[in-house]
Amino acid sequence: SPQLLLMDGPSIGLSPIMVNEVAKIIADINSRGISILLVEQNCRMALRLASRAYVLQLGSIALAGSACDLENNEEVQKCYLGGGVGADD
Repeated sequence: SPQLLLMDGPSIGLSPIMVNEVAKIIADINSRGISILLVEQNCRMALRLASRAYVLQLGSIALAGSACDLENNEEVQKCYLGGGVGADD
């Protein structure tokens, strides 16, 4: 019974349907009390799964905070989520 699961890019190369399935599996694992360190380029998915998030640029932490705060951050919206605050998904 692990306490921590490390995942590196679990959605890379997957179809959108499979990305959704992987996200459900990750959420299920986390709901069982297992902490997850997720390294993911699919920013939208990662922020929806996470409670805390870090944005790395050139190996350094550029932004950090709650996943909700970062998902609503204008800079994150513009650079990583494809729009400004309030933009359609």
